[in-house]
Amino acid sequence: MMRVAIDPLSELKSDTAGMITRSIEEWAEKEVMPYRHEIDDRFEIAERAMKKLFVDIGMQKLVVPESAGGAGLGIEELPPILYQSFSEIGRADAGIGFVLSAVVASSASAIGSEAFNFMVEKLSSGFCRVSIVPPQFGNDDFKGFELARAVEKGDRVRIKFYGRPLNSGFDADVFVVFCNYDGVSLAVLDGKEVERGELLKTAGLNASRNCDVRIRAEVEKSRIIKGNGWKRLEIYLNLCLSSLCAGSAVDSCRIVGEWAEKRLIRGKPLKDNTVDAEVLGEVAKEAVEANMMAQFLAKTMLEDRSDDEIHAISKITALKCSRAAFNVADRAMELMASQGYAREGLLEKQWRDAKSIVALLKQYHSLLELSERFFASKLWKR
Repeated sequence: MMRVAIDPLSELKSDTAGMITRSIEEWAEKEVMPYRHEIDDRFEIAERAMKKLFVDIGMQKLVVPESAGGAGLGIEELPPILYQSFSEIGRADAGIGFVLSAVVASSASAIGSEAFNFMVEKLSSGFCRVSIVPPQFGNDDFKGFELARAVEKGDRVRIKFYGRPLNSGFDADVFVVFCNYDGVSLAVLDGKEVERGELLKTAGLNASRNCDVRIRAEVEKSRIIKGNGWKRLEIYLNLCLSSLCAGSAVDSCRIVGEWAEKRLIRGKPLKDNTVDAEVLGEVAKEAVEANMMAQFLAKTMLEDRSDDEIHAISKITALKCSRAAFNVADRAMELMASQGYAREGLLEKQWRDAKSIVALLKQYHSLLELSERFFASKLWKR
């Protein structure tokens, strides 16, 4: 049977990461895998699974201090844990992992700021979803993108915005908004401070219920994350999404591999056909490469590198891993569809979720080009 097993680099192994990964494996077997054929049509199943993962396993409280009921993990402990845990989640349901990635990235970006206390309070009070409101297409005030407007009013900051969040705008409890306060900053808002539109229909990532939002809120300055907070958010978001997509690619390989062993051509398994075997080899290769890229990003985050360099690498990795996840599912779909089995093994779900992540990341294409140029210039100077 075709297996794609990737052992983490030695730098990414830890007892804590192993323990969390085993808990996620059990969660997937009980809460997701038995319901994969209906989870996209019945949101209550996805929500129940999210509550188990976020609260019972504690994934939403990784950086929450132990005194507040969290794991109390430090920044240096996160990369190995995030790579292994999100890779495992990607094998089960990328949509749930997509929602969790916003929670983890936002809470990690708030560490060391006054806004962290607000995040801890929200994450400790029960099941919590966080919506990230990224720069939007519009005026060229941030590398071709438009930030939410922030105006200082005494000891408060007025935030004004209308547009579409990256995720979970319809039911998020906390919103983290890119704004133009003191350069580029993040404003942390309570969900009650946000006006929401109608639920948007989607073909993938169904656990993330989104909508357009309008924000006209005044927040305390303590809820503004200044400096490189926005870069840290993107770095951790990109690590989570890269790992998630790597896991998704591995699961697509598993599905098509098992299918190819069961289907016969002239009495022989499909995998023994030369042309089909080449396709199976290509998808396995791309899945392995995606996992190695995600591991490289996690390892890079443990090294003594500048925020700018890690930020650039993270963007490149996220886009390449998401494309790899889609390419693996797409090639596998082509092979199975040629025999009339495109829907078998729920490969179509992995395809839709991977395609949705690619589409969401594409809006940052101009930022990616800038990141690639920056990274290339760094390599050239060495």
